Amino acid sequence: MYNSSEHLLYEKQVNQLLRHTPVGIIGTTINSLILTFVLWEVIPLFHLVTWLTASISVSAYRYFLYKRYLRTKASASATRLEIWFNIGIGISGLIWGSAAIFLFPSDIPHQTFLAFVLGGMVAGAAGTFSVVLRSFLIFSTPTLVPIVVRFFAMGDHIHFAMGGMSFLFGLLMFWTATRVNSAIRSSLQLQFEATERAAELERKTQELQDFAFVASHDLSEPLRKVQAFGSLLRDKELPAEKQKDYISRMIEATNRMQTLLDALLRYSRVESRGDAFTTVDLNVVVKEAVSDLEVQLNETGTMVEIGTLPTFVGDPSQMRQLFQNLIANSVKYRRSGVDPIIKIYGNMQNGVIQLSVQDNGIGFDERYLDKIFRPFQRLHGRHEYPGIGMGLAICKKIVERHGGVISAKSKPGEGSTFILSLPIQRITAESLSSTLPLL
Repeated sequence: MYNSSEHLLYEKQVNQLLRHTPVGIIGTTINSLILTFVLWEVIPLFHLVTWLTASISVSAYRYFLYKRYLRTKASASATRLEIWFNIGIGISGLIWGSAAIFLFPSDIPHQTFLAFVLGGMVAGAAGTFSVVLRSFLIFSTPTLVPIVVRFFAMGDHIHFAMGGMSFLFGLLMFWTATRVNSAIRSSLQLQFEATERAAELERKTQELQDFAFVASHDLSEPLRKVQAFGSLLRDKELPAEKQKDYISRMIEATNRMQTLLDALLRYSRVESRGDAFTTVDLNVVVKEAVSDLEVQLNETGTMVEIGTLPTFVGDPSQMRQLFQNLIANSVKYRRSGVDPIIKIYGNMQNGVIQLSVQDNGIGFDERYLDKIFRPFQRLHGRHEYPGIGMGLAICKKIVERHGGVISAKSKPGEGSTFILSLPIQRITAESLSSTLPLL
C-alpha cells in the first residue's frame, strides 16, 4: 500500500500523464493518415480503411476520456483514471501492432517505412507516456513486438537485420523511458518537498505568533503580581502579617512563572531535543506510562484497561510522555461520584495506526476542540482544576513530530475519547526517492 505522500506523487504523475493526451491523440491521428496515404496503393483498400477506422475510433475514445478527466479531476480516483487511460492506449498499441500483420507490404522500402512509423510512435510514447512507466510499456510492447517478430519470421538476412535493429531500438526506448520517468519523479518530489516545507513554514509561523501572544499574556500575569506586591512592600509601612501575606503571594507568583517557563521549555524541546526514531512497542510504552502514574491512579481509584497495541517507528520517550499526559488529563477531569475508567486501544490499517484514549470523565463541548490543543488554553479556571493548559498542546506537538494528527470526541458529562492517527513509519519528502516505486 502507498502511504499518503507516495499517493500524492502518484496522483501528480497520473494528472501529468492525462494532460499529455491531446498531444498523443494528434500524433496518432496524423501518423495514421500518413501511413494510410503511403500504403494506399500497396495494401488492399478494405484492410486500410478498417485499420484507419479502428485507429480513429480509439483516438475518439481517448479524447472522450480526456474531456471526462477535465470535468472530474478534482474528485476522480487517480487509479481509476490511469486504468481507463491504459485501456485506451493498450488498444491503440494493439491497433498499431496489427499494422505489421494486416498492413505489411511486400516490398522492403514500404516495410522500412512501416517500421519507421511504428518506431516513431514508440519514441513519442517515451516522451509522453513514460511519466507512468507501465503506461509506456502497455502501449509500446504491442506496438513494436509484432513488427520485430514479422521481420525475424521472414528468414533472410536483410529482414533478420531489420528485426534486430527494431528490437534494439525498442530496448533503447525502454531505457530512455526509464530515464525520463526517473527525471519526472525527481521533479515531482522536489515540488512536493517545496510545497511541504512552505506549508510547514506557514504553520510554524502562525503557531509562533499564537504562542508568543499567549505566552506573553500568561507570563506577564505573575510578573505583574510580583511588581505590584513588591511596590506595596517598598512604598508602605505594613504590619508584619501583611508583609508575610504579600511575600507569600509573590513567591506563589514566581512559582507559577517557573512552572510556565518549565512548560515552555518542554514544549519547545519536543522538536529540538527529540531522540532518534526507532522501533517502538506501544504495549511497553503505555505500561511504562501507567507505572509512572501509579500513585496518582491509586489515589483516585482509576482503572486503566489496555488493549493490544501495534508497533511503529517513533521516539520512545516522547510517546511515553504523550500517554502520560493523556492519562493524567483523564484522571484530572474525572467525574465526581463515578469510578474513573480509562481505556487505551488501537488498530492498524493501510499503513496508519489509530490509537484511542477513552475516559468516562466530565467531557467537554466539541465547539472548543481546537482550543484545548493550544498552549496555555484551558476550559476551566485554575481553582476548579489545577494545571496551566500545556499538557494537550505538548501531545499535539509530539504527534505532529511523528507525522500524525490528534483529535477528540466528547460530550459534556459523557467522557472524552482522544484519537491519534500515526503513520507506521513517517515518510518525508527527502526519503521519497528511495521509497517510491517506479510507476
